[in-house]
Amino acid sequence: MFKKQMCSASNQPKTRWVFVGTNSGVFRYFPGKLWNPGCSTVDLHDTTKSPWFVQGIASPKDVLVMIDTSGSIIGITLSLIKSSVAKLMTTLAGNDFFNIFVFNQKAEYLEKSCPGLIQATPINKQMAVSWLDKLKVHNSSSFDVGFEFGFSVLNQSEASNTTTRPIRAGCNSIILLFTDGGAAYPGRTFQKWNLDKQVRVFTYSVGKPFSSTTTLNEMACNNRGE
Repeated sequence: MFKKQMCSASNQPKTRWVFVGTNSGVFRYFPGKLWNPGCSTVDLHDTTKSPWFVQGIASPKDVLVMIDTSGSIIGITLSLIKSSVAKLMTTLAGNDFFNIFVFNQKAEYLEKSCPGLIQATPINKQMAVSWLDKLKVHNSSSFDVGFEFGFSVLNQSEASNTTTRPIRAGCNSIILLFTDGGAAYPGRTFQKWNLDKQVRVFTYSVGKPFSSTTTLNEMACNNRGE
């Protein structure tokens, strides 16, 4: 299979290697090389986290991370949200755009000096992880306030995408909500901004649920998330 692929690419002089990775973690490349028999350590390379693999199986996406910073998000719940978002950053590829914002009774970017959507370059993702140390919790939460902010950011980015500078992927739009639950269903906000369900909403109940997770399930199911 590798030789056939290389032959089909013979008219492309820049082709030097062919890589094949599977979602089960199997990795092969051609031309190959002999494995070092003296290696005594386990190779922990995970193909599914390689940029070329991620870009090959997923379309470019615009991702907004929406973090609940109400007073109930304290202790282990806050720590879990930080580690979850940090892990999420590793799944974004170079063709993706993202940002992080926080909400309670108001919503704002976690880093006010970086509004809009930013490209998921290694430096930008590392910078975003450092922002998580700024998380502070207080007040109660309003999903209406949070989603109003999130949808408006995606809408503004789409309206500005006519410039030559790429400010969004423009393929798939996603909002990821991290919370412990406890707020009312933002029905009017979804009707206003996402009636056609173009933006997918994924919800994550982190830590011990503050209340029933029924609202979170409903938000995800009604907006092509899970």
